[in-house]
Amino acid sequence: MKINRFKKLLLPLLIVGLTYWIVSESFHNFKLHELIEHVPFNRGLSIFLKERLVKVDTLRYPPCESPQGSARVIYVMGGSLRSLKNRFRTAAELYRKGIGKPIMILSQRGITEYDPRLGRNLTNNEWAIRELVHSGVKEEDIEFVSSKRGTLGTMREARVVSDLVSKRGHKCLIIVSSSYHTKRVWETFSRMLVNDHLILKIVPSNEDIRLRGLLLEYCKLMTYKYVLLPIYVKLLL
Repeated sequence: MKINRFKKLLLPLLIVGLTYWIVSESFHNFKLHELIEHVPFNRGLSIFLKERLVKVDTLRYPPCESPQGSARVIYVMGGSLRSLKNRFRTAAELYRKGIGKPIMILSQRGITEYDPRLGRNLTNNEWAIRELVHSGVKEEDIEFVSSKRGTLGTMREARVVSDLVSKRGHKCLIIVSSSYHTKRVWETFSRMLVNDHLILKIVPSNEDIRLRGLLLEYCKLMTYKYVLLPIYVKLLL
């Protein structure tokens, strides 16, 4: 029965995946984003997409009423350095208000900017610690979460983080991500929570994004919501 369901969903999955690849490669190789940013319907289309990408009511259950401290944990979704700066500021603000700790971050390989004091480039994790500490977070309240790299990063993050948080007995998981990313984060985490009693809340961070990014994110949302997540939930959970 499960195999038959998978076969029925395989063709739509391939079609959506191919469409996404064509669109993203076309934007990159032929610089179509430079054209579409100046079309007359740009502003209206951007508003239309944002209304469908932003999760307004982000509570899976009533607001977090668990005691302050470690019962509430904050997780910052992975992303580019520009996105992470905004997300870190939002997470640090929650932390300073005593809403939750520790702050969990996706561990990422690679290096960032040059640090003259160290005489070398900072690693991604060192850079993340520096940014959060500068925002008022104690280094001992920063924790890195390891996850395999590759495609379907949001699904992988959701499974790893939800498993970890549930095993540790946290009562409330607060996820920080860019505003236009909140709907896909919500769809993914809410379906993958292994603990139905875990309170899930998503807090958006402000980040400017152009129409190209909104179009690609909308394509990802549709792929996750109607193809990838149904397959994962039915066949793997």
